[in-house]
Formats: sequence, C-alpha cells, structure tokens
Amino acid sequence: MNLEEYGIEIKQVDQIDDGILAHWEATADNIDLFGIAAVNEDLPEYQWSVCVNAAEFICDEPLESKFRYRIAEAIRAVKGVNKLEEADREVWIVDGTLNGRELLEAIVKVLVELKPEIVTYLNAH
Repeated sequence: MNLEEYGIEIKQVDQIDDGILAHWEATADNIDLFGIAAVNEDLPEYQWSVCVNAAEFICDEPLESKFRYRIAEAIRAVKGVNKLEEADREVWIVDGTLNGRELLEAIVKVLVELKPEIVTYLNAH
C-alpha cells in the first residue's frame, strides 16, 4: 500500500517520558480519518495503548460494529499480540511484544479499506 497516496506518514516520535518505551504516530492530511497514535509503556498490565482518531466519531450502526471489529482483527493479526481490550471509544490496549510500525500499518490498512464508508458517515454527521 502506498501511504503517500493517502497523505499518510508513519513515524516514530521522540519519547518525552521515561515510562514510554516507544511512541509511533500516523499523521495525515485527513487527521480525523487517518490519525493514530501507539504508545509502548512500561506497565505490568499491558505494553501498548493505541488511539484511533476516527473511532471517536463513528457511533452509529451498522458502521460502528464493522469498524470496531475490523480494527480489533487488524490489531490481533499483528505478530506478537497476546491480548487486546477496548479501553475507551478510541483507545485499545494491547499486551504483547510487537513492532509499533507494523501495528500502525495494520490499522491504516483497515482505515483505507473503509475510507469510502467512513467519509460518507462523517460527512453526514
């Protein structure tokens, strides 16, 4: 997938806190659609928290269930994921040792695939 075609850049961000082991972000021309942050934290209960901007806005069926299912499946498919839990509307927590770039790439792929439905939904709300 050519991320530049969608104005998306995935990059590792400098840590500003000693408790953060890694911080990855997907930035884009359309941040509401493609914005994602993944933080690898030194916590006993989970290693990663992932925030997907679009999840905050998608709150009507049937798109909400489809969206959440696809995001969860994409995260579970990343090598090293042991456990996944939805912590908030736009936040998933992930247990496991994994690669932050691969995590964001998996989620971006879902967002690109669902882009027509998400854009239609966002424009209507």
